[in-house]
Amino acid sequence: MTYTNEDSLKVTENEDGTLGIEWDPNDPKYSFLNTMTQEELNAYFTRALEEYIKEIENESNNSGS
Repeated sequence: MTYTNEDSLKVTENEDGTLGIEWDPNDPKYSFLNTMTQEELNAYFTRALEEYIKEIENESNNSGS
């Protein structure tokens, strides 16, 4: 399953359940990622996904009220 936006960031779910993330290194929106180490990238995307999940959970909890 692949999720893409109209920009260069592409997230792909691999068969083993891990995620592959790619971006155009020349895209000004994501060029800051070019200088990050693998550890920094993992931490950045993990944090972003955790925040997204919390946001979705909050929306779900608030819509049932």
